Order: sequence, then C-alpha cells, then structure tokens
Amino acid sequence: MSKKEIKNITDEVENKLVEGEQNAPTDEVENNLDEKDTDFVVYKVVHSFKDLKDNNHIYNINDVYPRKNAAAEGYIPDKKRISELMSEKNKIGKVLIRPIESGEK
Repeated sequence: MSKKEIKNITDEVENKLVEGEQNAPTDEVENNLDEKDTDFVVYKVVHSFKDLKDNNHIYNINDVYPRKNAAAEGYIPDKKRISELMSEKNKIGKVLIRPIESGEK
C-alpha cells in the first residue's frame, strides 16, 4: 500500500470522527485495507502524548493515530511502536492508543 493510499484512508477516518461520527467508518476502512492486502490499522488516542518518533507531533484524546499526514511525510509506525503505545511500556507509563473497533460509538 502506498503512502498516498494510507493517507487517504486515515483522512477519511479522521474527517468522519471530526464530523461527530464516533463509530467512524471502521468496517469500510477495514474492508478497503483487506482488499489492498495490508495489516494497517487505525487507532484511537486514549491518553494525550507527544510522539517523539513522529516529529514531536502532539496527539490529543480521541485523535486518530497515526495522524493523517504522517504517511505522506514518511512516518509509518512499525509493529514495535504500536505495541509500545498500546502498553504501559513507554516513557509515560500508560496505554496511549487502542484500535478503533467495528461498531464503536
């Protein structure tokens, strides 16, 4: 999957979240990603943090992770980084993100 395709998908999710659709188009995004044969997943920020590996970008609660321009700017978090942010094994010591689930409100 190209950086542009990832950016388009994260743009779509973030726009729907901003519009107040808290359940976002998770099924639609997952289907699009399945068609492109990738394991890219979109996450929801559950604790604000500054991402030291993403140009010090500040993520606030309910933001989409990774941010919509991250892929276009060359940052795609690897599985190790995702695991770190989903656990307490990071500099803040708290879970920072979680996957956006189907049917989430």
